[in-house]
Amino acid sequence: MEVLGWMIAGILAITTIVFLWLWVQARLKQRAVEETMQDVQQAVGASGAGARGVTNGNFDQDVIYNLLAKGQLNVQGKMHNFGVVGADGHAPQPFLSTVNMTHLVAGDSFSSIRGSLHKVDTGGAAQSAAPAAAPPAAAAPTPATPVMPAAPEPEEEEDAADRTIMFAPTRGASGSAPVNPFAGFPYLRVTEGPDTGTDFPVPFKESTIGREKSSTIALNDQGSSRVHCKIEFRGHEFVLLDNNSTNGTMCNGDKVTEKSLAFGDSVQVADTMITFTCDGFEHKDSDPERAIAAFEQSLEIEKNFVLALQNLAFLLERNVARQKEAAPLWQRIMEIDQGN
Repeated sequence: MEVLGWMIAGILAITTIVFLWLWVQARLKQRAVEETMQDVQQAVGASGAGARGVTNGNFDQDVIYNLLAKGQLNVQGKMHNFGVVGADGHAPQPFLSTVNMTHLVAGDSFSSIRGSLHKVDTGGAAQSAAPAAAPPAAAAPTPATPVMPAAPEPEEEEDAADRTIMFAPTRGASGSAPVNPFAGFPYLRVTEGPDTGTDFPVPFKESTIGREKSSTIALNDQGSSRVHCKIEFRGHEFVLLDNNSTNGTMCNGDKVTEKSLAFGDSVQVADTMITFTCDGFEHKDSDPERAIAAFEQSLEIEKNFVLALQNLAFLLERNVARQKEAAPLWQRIMEIDQGN
């Protein structure tokens, strides 16, 4: 019994030491983060900016930030982005974040959409040092319009600042609060590969996909071709087209040269797996009301988008209060199928 008691005491002592060691390591890591944020805040304070902290890089959605400065540093063996951002109505703020920012440079404006940072074209207003002209009278909000980068010449040097799609933000009726510029658009969600976790909005026109920095959807997958494939919106549907890529383009496990896309389709580009989806499709089972609103928002941008019409019609048929609204949608779908 005495030996057993000593063994139990020894196990308890070892367990206590392990927990203490883990606690000390966690505190050291937290302290390193805190000290880094203090250094950033002191640097901003020394410049007279009077900044306040951004909580570990958790950028608010529906806010358009202007990237004033950016750098990288190693915190406890993990690379972090740090720097200073500005936003309308707020003083410059320091940040420390592990979110991917390789496609952003100082002077860019960006917004946080579903955990990813997307560059936004503000028409130069946020970067301009000259006094801004008085804004025009506020108008009713209209859907955002994609601003597509010009197609590069074959020998033209790639510009890292052009990586990702750019949208012109739309402001609310008050003219002061910018709305989400990507709302209503379908998107490609990267589920495997170097860009895992990134969502790329897909405009209702042609999009290019590949490793070329000026692609609409620029991937960090070196196995992909410069312009690996394209997605075109043809009147009422999105069509995936292989661009004579070296390794080919796969959709739902099959090699394709051309295929109409449906929500939930899985596209493979080299080592990158991408799902074609939208907010309405993502929430149709868990939150039908939210899905209905999302599909209606898509149809405000493109009234003949058949996938949105079909999904919205199905959801309305299951909604007792709005069942009658489904019939006109099915009629519209039939007209589109008949070429009207």
